[in-house]
Amino acid sequence: MIRPRATFASIAAAILAIPALAGASPPSDLEICEQHLARSPGEEAPALCLYEAAAGNGPSRAAAARRLEELAAKHSEDPWLLIYLGRLKWQTHEPGEVQKAADLYLLAAGMAGRRGMPAAEFEARSSLCRILRDAGRLNEEEAEIERAVQVAESSGLPLLGLRANILQALHWHAQGEFEQAFQTLSRIQGAVEAGSPYPVLRQHLFALAKAAQQTGRFHETRQAYRLAAEKAAAAGDLGWRAQAVYGIASVSLEELIEVPSASGRQQVLELARHLLDAARAAGSPSLEAQALWMLGFLGGVGEAASHLERCYQVAVTPAERSFCRSTLARRLAGTDPKRAKAAIQEALTLAKQSGSAQTQVMAWSNRMRVSWALNPPGIALADARAALDAIEALRDQQSGSAGQPGLFSTWAEQYYWLSGRLLKAGDLERAFGVIERMRSRTLIDSLGLSGRSGRNSSISPASLEQVREALAEDEALLSFQVAPWKDLAGDFGGGSWLLVSTRKMTRVYPLADRTGLRTAVTAFIGMFESRDGSEANGSAVLYRKLLAPALAKLPPGVRRLAIVPDDYLHRLPFGALRPEPDGDPLATRYEITLAPSVTLWLHWRKARPKPTVTPAVVLADPATSVTRGNTVRLRPLPHARTEGESVKRYLDGSEVLMGEDASETYIKKRNMARSFGLIHFAAHAVMDEVNPDRSGIYLSPGNDKEDGLLQAREIADLPGLDSRIVVLSTCESASGEILRGEGVMGLARAFFQARAHTVVASLWPLRDDYGAALFDRFYHHLGEGKSVAAALQAAQLDRMNDGAPAEAWAGVVVLGDGDRVPVPGGRRSSLLPWALGLGLLASALLVRHYRKG
Repeated sequence: MIRPRATFASIAAAILAIPALAGASPPSDLEICEQHLARSPGEEAPALCLYEAAAGNGPSRAAAARRLEELAAKHSEDPWLLIYLGRLKWQTHEPGEVQKAADLYLLAAGMAGRRGMPAAEFEARSSLCRILRDAGRLNEEEAEIERAVQVAESSGLPLLGLRANILQALHWHAQGEFEQAFQTLSRIQGAVEAGSPYPVLRQHLFALAKAAQQTGRFHETRQAYRLAAEKAAAAGDLGWRAQAVYGIASVSLEELIEVPSASGRQQVLELARHLLDAARAAGSPSLEAQALWMLGFLGGVGEAASHLERCYQVAVTPAERSFCRSTLARRLAGTDPKRAKAAIQEALTLAKQSGSAQTQVMAWSNRMRVSWALNPPGIALADARAALDAIEALRDQQSGSAGQPGLFSTWAEQYYWLSGRLLKAGDLERAFGVIERMRSRTLIDSLGLSGRSGRNSSISPASLEQVREALAEDEALLSFQVAPWKDLAGDFGGGSWLLVSTRKMTRVYPLADRTGLRTAVTAFIGMFESRDGSEANGSAVLYRKLLAPALAKLPPGVRRLAIVPDDYLHRLPFGALRPEPDGDPLATRYEITLAPSVTLWLHWRKARPKPTVTPAVVLADPATSVTRGNTVRLRPLPHARTEGESVKRYLDGSEVLMGEDASETYIKKRNMARSFGLIHFAAHAVMDEVNPDRSGIYLSPGNDKEDGLLQAREIADLPGLDSRIVVLSTCESASGEILRGEGVMGLARAFFQARAHTVVASLWPLRDDYGAALFDRFYHHLGEGKSVAAALQAAQLDRMNDGAPAEAWAGVVVLGDGDRVPVPGGRRSSLLPWALGLGLLASALLVRHYRKG
């Protein structure tokens, strides 16, 4: 833990407050430290004093550093001297010095352990953990954390116990376990605030704020940063106060970039002004540059240039200066082309010097926008492609990382912007290619279809020509893109559009922007719970906003829709939309299939296996599940067993596993899935939108090695699911975190990663009896030889005719390849008993005839 420089200031102030003899000079920094050394050798205070003098900007800086080196060499048995010398070396961030710091921490930990100094040992081990974490050596850090936790527990010191929790939370944050980090830090918040020293409180609040921000809890993020700013101000710690103010401003900016508003823009501008004051008071040029960048990015064009010029002057690193210059170029593109060209060229040079891929992406993205404003279309398009190449190169560097989809989604706005520009210009073909280049790229990579995984098979982003060739006369493709019409700076944001293709034509329709659509979709979904038909009005409103003009111009023979949603439209039950409140829902007119991208939709259609009658396997109503050592008592699902019997009744040769037999062990068998063409889960599920990989389906464990929760990351590795159909009669199986460009990060996606081609899932929690009734009709129609999408449409019509509320049928959707036919020609095998009977009768008559002869 780095102690604040204010600690030294408070010590010095206390000493200087003692009345001095007339004419005596105040003691120097080094003299104060020597007094500490004389009074309390072997304790923390002398080492801390020397470290703060050496790390500060006073005249004794070099002498204090030499003295700390000298004492650490002379008193190598003193762990505090070793710890603070290590901290001084770590602060340089030079690889060789950082390694020396790690060695010193390790030596100090061993020495403190032998001398029975738990506070020093914990400090040394926690400092070593930071070095390991920064280096990405998380397994080594985890082992070191275990030792630190043992020290804290055996010491009996409450403060060390709290710090151990913070240390563990920081490790989980580095692993991407943001929710676990947030919950741990929240649990100890009261104890930390009750009486912890300021440095511990500060570390806790900043860790809590970052975990809250990563989990989308923006209100809690601001609260933590505000408290950190207050505590830092009270402690006279101007540097960390400025960091806290920056945190408040940055989270507000992040929240508003996705959904811009004029009032939000003014709020962030005000926060940026506060940050500027705080940064100057703290003497932090980096934070001053950040504040000036925000003011230049969001302020009026007239004042933007002066803020961004000042930003460039105070910036410390090439990366910071590149940010200032590329944003200046963007703001000047419409008023001062010559200056804008010079600024963007300098930004690209600085970005390359920085060695930071993210800085280079920012520079290229701003160059794309500047080029579009200043250059002919051919040059602008070339620059735009270069920008997308830079974004994708950064994304590829994160290959295999759990954070890769999230990282890519932060740059999705560039794709929306470029596609929107092309659509405004009437260039539908290129616009469609840009959006398809963005959609579901990590899913495509994980399936080995992009060529980046080293596999031979690869596919390019779909083109409109390929779409029109693939569509039948009775099909239409609806591809959405949802973005703001104006971004937070007031510039063009890409806009929301619907692109519609049939076999003979492609048209595009502008839509309401992201903010309006999110509000409308959220309100509409909330209406279903009442089960009184009140959603009809909302369905008509959304129909007019999204579909009315497009569907009115479709050829009369179209009866199948393939829909590629975007943003909150992934949560929308399209089948429930209707042209008028008293009109028929869309599900009465069309078979509807949803797909994460057109590219994948075309691939699944082309890779469709030969039609064969294959049986199903059902895992229904699993027994009590044991998860992470805790017994989870699951509410029984009696209607889930009814679902299993429906599958067995309508699809001959199917197998139903219930209770203890519906196990995680069974589903992970290598040859299990290959025996069945369809897999049906009727079980409880858990959705984790913060950590999607931890979403899962509750099953029976099956053996001591399994925990009974089949998590998304385990689903993605299931063997034998190639081209299979998966039916998820579980809660919210089609929902999850929505990432721009990637789609829904949930259970359905995990089954696609396992190479399934078709997933039937639910957008919201489905009541047990509702699920049983709907899926009984679904399997009845599948058994008649209908496709998956046609069977679902027929089942939904049956439930409407039964008088069931929309909540009971509208939330179940088909994802992927909805035209799959699991039982080609219908249940021919169901005629077998009659055929056998007739055959036996004929045989008996023949035998009788010959006997008579």
